[in-house]
Amino acid sequence: MLNALLDLLLPRFCAGCRTQGTRWCTPCTDATDGLFTVRRAALEKRPPAHALAPYNGPARRFVIAYKDGRRELAPIMGAHFAKALLRLETRDVTMVPAPSRWSAARKRGGNHIARAAEHTAKALTNHQITAQVVPALKMAWRTRDSAGLNPIQRAANLHGALTVVRKPPPGTPVVLLDDVITTGATMAACIDALAAAGIPVAAAVSFTATI
Repeated sequence: MLNALLDLLLPRFCAGCRTQGTRWCTPCTDATDGLFTVRRAALEKRPPAHALAPYNGPARRFVIAYKDGRRELAPIMGAHFAKALLRLETRDVTMVPAPSRWSAARKRGGNHIARAAEHTAKALTNHQITAQVVPALKMAWRTRDSAGLNPIQRAANLHGALTVVRKPPPGTPVVLLDDVITTGATMAACIDALAAAGIPVAAAVSFTATI
């Protein structure tokens, strides 16, 4: 009954290719099931950053659909993150979602990466991995939308804009999660803010990265 009701209320087509009858089809799943190292000038001399798929095709359409309100995609992104962390041979882990601008989070009903990360934690628990989500970072309200900004402008936009509001418990590796890596400025700013608070980051994982 509940599934039938959800099908009536929520879109029942693939977010990547619009195939009817599924929210994320097998070909689109396969297209976003990789893992590669992301190299950016902004991320040099920082922990390794990885992405599951290039920011194009089904992966790009998925991210846009999720940001535009398809909250039912959160478990799907969460499952992809979990598979990536398993490939990286992660054991116990604390996941820190990249923060959203206040206006964006309000529009999306909260931090969409944090929502996906909660599903990642559940999936990892099924593999006997202790996983937790700690929304450790907050972004200043003055921060602009980074769309259209060049690397220098993105870095300047984020300079001093991130605050550590919660500290992960000591003793487990910290992994940053995000949906898109472009210049790497956001990941770099997150890593630096956490490091300044005495919180080392082991790795960063993004659903997609521009190529």
